[in-house]
Amino acid sequence: MSYELSKNEGLTPRVSVARLVARLNALIFRSASGRKYATFFFARYTPSTGLLRYVNAGHNPPYIATAGGLTEIGSTGRPIGLLPESSYTEETVELPPGSTLFLYTDGLNEAADPDETEFGNDRLRSLFLAQRDAPLTSIPSRVLDAVTSFERGAKPTDDKTIVVMRRA
Repeated sequence: MSYELSKNEGLTPRVSVARLVARLNALIFRSASGRKYATFFFARYTPSTGLLRYVNAGHNPPYIATAGGLTEIGSTGRPIGLLPESSYTEETVELPPGSTLFLYTDGLNEAADPDETEFGNDRLRSLFLAQRDAPLTSIPSRVLDAVTSFERGAKPTDDKTIVVMRRA
């Protein structure tokens, strides 16, 4: 499947993140007739202010790690493609200097060992928190290594994707 947003609906400072996600939702619904959907996190980051404008369409909650702990970014709407006219709420959060943003797919928290015990959200949160001060480039491999070690040779059932960003 391929989708196209018109030039008038591109990502410009005047177009809200929520409007773009609503448009994408309508395109996917129209193409798949409601038979397919996706969780989706979409954000616009402004480095000079640390502001992250986002829509979380039913995706796993991203985390922001700071010296004070871990903050979860909750959902602001349904997964895209479920309903033809879903609405989405754009939220804003400030990333403090030195904070680390963790984005990930459910292949991490749902990874299971041979006994079918899942890695789980609690372990993943603890792992992210433990990595908050690690060199940014080493975090994805450290997280993936920990999850793979937990699996103890069990065959993965989903992709494992992690994106990390740190505010200078």
